[in-house]
Amino acid sequence: KKYIDEASAHPSTSGESKTWKYKADIYYEIATSRNVSYNQLDTNAIEVATDALIKSWEIEDSYQKDNKLYIAVSIKQAGVEAYAKGRFDVAAKALEKAYHYNIGADPNRVELDLLYFSGLSYLNINKTNKAEEILNYAIEKGSKGVGVFAVLSDVYLLKGDTTKALDIIEKGFNAVPETENYELLIKEINIFLVKGDLAAAEKKLKIAIEKTPENPMLYAALANCYGTQGNFEEAEKALNNALKIKPDFFDAYYDLGGLYYNDGIAILEKAEKLDLSAKEEYKRLKGLADERFEKAI
Repeated sequence: KKYIDEASAHPSTSGESKTWKYKADIYYEIATSRNVSYNQLDTNAIEVATDALIKSWEIEDSYQKDNKLYIAVSIKQAGVEAYAKGRFDVAAKALEKAYHYNIGADPNRVELDLLYFSGLSYLNINKTNKAEEILNYAIEKGSKGVGVFAVLSDVYLLKGDTTKALDIIEKGFNAVPETENYELLIKEINIFLVKGDLAAAEKKLKIAIEKTPENPMLYAALANCYGTQGNFEEAEKALNNALKIKPDFFDAYYDLGGLYYNDGIAILEKAEKLDLSAKEEYKRLKGLADERFEKAI
């Protein structure tokens, strides 16, 4: 780095195209290296590398379409490598730049996935405002990738805005083919559950079960909705369906035990409120509560 910086600044070598090509290579390596001490040599290495590559072609007077495409491919490769290495700070910038260089070289080279991974990278380094900007831009440019809408909903949830999170999921349902929107459906269900909107969650869970009827987790979640709303029979049925699919599903057994116990308590409370003359009804309810407690064990 020291020597190439000196060469690019010295009058005898700064006018040579190869000097700037070497500088681009070195700075791309600094940006994408797994070695943190290398990364710290220049936190703006990806920008320096890109500028160096442009400079090399300006010297050759050949900064034309093909060279712009080469730059786009070079930056994209650097971004992909950085993403794979967990260098999301570099990947975020590089992939965003690659998208725009692609368009600059050829308006038909629209790679919206670059914006998705750029936005995801910004989210991974907690730059939620930038992630929101990039992902919304991808949608504006026509992205129909389920991941764009899913990640943007996560961004809004991190900001505490469930309304916008649900709005962007709804937008995703309208843009993404139904066969590919399952991830959005699950995210929507989770938001409704967190908000305590059990009726909405129940409705969406039934849709999800139609799509993936062999998923025991969905039946367990549906049982939770029913149980919280006091619908014992449906909650019991849903948990038993979960156990038919996954007989060793511990959480379902645990929830079923809790369901029986809580219903037993509710039945006893109901029995205690009876008039003293209602001996037969009290006996019936007491027996039903005992059955619940026995099943709970």
